Amino acid sequence: MPRKRITQAPVETPDALTADDAPRTDPETIEGLIALLPLTYPSRHWPTTAGHLTQRTATIAINAIREGNYQQTAAQLAGIAPITLLAWKRKGEEQADDPHSPYRIFLAALHHAEAEAEATLVRNVQRVGANDWKAHASVLGRRFRERWSEQRFGGESGNAGVTINIGVALTSSTSSPQVVETQLLSVPRLDDE
Repeated sequence: MPRKRITQAPVETPDALTADDAPRTDPETIEGLIALLPLTYPSRHWPTTAGHLTQRTATIAINAIREGNYQQTAAQLAGIAPITLLAWKRKGEEQADDPHSPYRIFLAALHHAEAEAEATLVRNVQRVGANDWKAHASVLGRRFRERWSEQRFGGESGNAGVTINIGVALTSSTSSPQVVETQLLSVPRLDDE
């Protein structure tokens, strides 16, 4: 029995677009950078975009990174292998002198998305830190490790062996946060004496 041949429907390629059809882009934004990437790649084989850098694939990966995901997760969400994303980054670095290289454009969008994600996370820590000092302490410990890390003060990963007596004896029955807070608030301040 003869096999049926599956043919691909015609695909509109970026070459088929006229200058009037081209979207207006702002290379200062992620969306503007992504708009510079090819829409699709023509294929003589079964229709697939696996491994091809297209606007759709780049948009999914970049948006995932913008939301704070790791690059491996972003690649998986975009339907590509994580090594493909690494290859695109490497090509972007190699083609840094070519302003029209889709890989250089993708790399610029990737760096922009990572910066946006970091700024959003820092903003959220600052917001939460207004009510919870531990958020700020965490940032200080990571950003200024030599002065504020937990190892310096005998935290989880260090053991400085320092004991500070504040005049409150805690037992296992009084270890709830509310009880501890009440006991700590009852300790006289140095300026009260």
